[in-house]
Formats: sequence, structure tokens, C-alpha cells
Amino acid sequence: MKKKNTKPFALSKRAEEAMTANGFGVILEEFREIFKVLAEGQKMLFERMGRMEKHVDGIENRKDGMESSLKTIMEYLSRIDDKPKDIRAELAEIKKEKAGQKEVTALETRVSRLESELASIRGTLSQTAAVRV
Repeated sequence: MKKKNTKPFALSKRAEEAMTANGFGVILEEFREIFKVLAEGQKMLFERMGRMEKHVDGIENRKDGMESSLKTIMEYLSRIDDKPKDIRAELAEIKKEKAGQKEVTALETRVSRLESELASIRGTLSQTAAVRV
């Protein structure tokens, strides 16, 4: 009696090796396609990151410019703050010396004008700061 084959489809050893090699080739081809898709995705992500970095650099440059402008404005305001004080001291000195009324009136007008200018600049600065924030 002949021995029964337990495999439903019996293949020769050579045919089985060919199937294994062919199957391995198919699997390799699948992996190549998967890695190709992954590589394309990585490339797109790197490009997007590059664009994001440029955008962030632009924002940082604008922020630095705004900080510089604000520093300049604050320095200007501190100089303006000193002017009314100096003028008031000058005015007090003039009053002590009993200078002519015209000089006192002119200085009072000048102080009032400078105080108005200062208030206007502070208002503008507050509005500008509120808009930028």
C-alpha cells in the first residue's frame, strides 16, 4: 500500500523553494512600497517643519522690533517726564526772584503745553500697546 499524502496539494521540493523565494520577493516588494510611502511622508513633514521655522523666525524678528520700539518710546517718555519738573523748578525760582509777569506767564504756558503733550503721548502709547497685545 502506498503512503497517503497528508498535504492537500503536494509540491515538489523545487516547486516549494520557488514559491518561498517568490513569496519572499513579493513581501520585499511590499516593504519597499511601504518604506517609499514613509519616506515621502517624512520628506513632507521636514518641508513643513522648515516652513514653520521660517514663520516662527519672522514672528521673533517682529517681536524684537516691537521691543526695540517700545524701549525707545519709554526712553523718550522718561526724558519728557523730566522737562516739566525742570520747568516747574525754573518757574519757582523766577517767582522767588520776582521776575516780570510776562516770563512767568510764558513759562506757565510752556509747562501746560508740555503736560498736554505728555498726556497725549501717553494716551497714544497706551492705545498702541493695547493694539499690539
